[in-house]
Amino acid sequence: MDGRENLPGFFKIPREIRDQIYEELLVHSGYIFLDVIWSRPASLGFTFNSRLLPISPEILRLNRRANQEATEILYGKNQFQIENIKNFTRFLNEIGPANSTLLRHLTIPFPYFKEDGGVVTVRTDSIGMQAIDLIHSKCQNIVVLETCLFSSNLVESKLDSHGHPEAVNQALELFMDKFCAIPSFRHLRVNLPNKPINLAFRDILNSHGRILVVTNESSSG
Repeated sequence: MDGRENLPGFFKIPREIRDQIYEELLVHSGYIFLDVIWSRPASLGFTFNSRLLPISPEILRLNRRANQEATEILYGKNQFQIENIKNFTRFLNEIGPANSTLLRHLTIPFPYFKEDGGVVTVRTDSIGMQAIDLIHSKCQNIVVLETCLFSSNLVESKLDSHGHPEAVNQALELFMDKFCAIPSFRHLRVNLPNKPINLAFRDILNSHGRILVVTNESSSG
């Protein structure tokens, strides 16, 4: 990519139309799983492989101007799901600070809980909590954080057996302490199965203004 204005007529199109073209080429309607986009050895870094995702990243190589415009769409409009904290760390390091601030919608495993002597607390060493710390420090324009359905369902099932609502409040306080001060942050979207498991858990979630509880017909991820 040498920065020359290849296809100069393309840039005579209004920016909002170009953005629509970028969205058609680069925005996936579902989640982009960060564990999937690494299709080469770790030493070669990650790539948005069109064989693994229904997107066309070739537009990023058109020239410098197209790359800059399209990159804003790629990172700003897609929903990225975090499953492995090492891969998330690699992802942020490789896209760099500028692109990390373009991320708007991330899906994380809901915090896990532990029981010790009858006391249930949040596991601060869980993938979800580690991801929260990284997002807070590197993704300063985050708009929506979302919990993946499988992990949310698992947590609700465990809390049903533990019966400790204070652990839920502890988890939510950790979320809110991190993100409510970020101007762009809108809400934490908690995905839960359509069939309630723990009504007390849902009551606690619904009492928080920055939490959007979404019920799904299926409890499979």
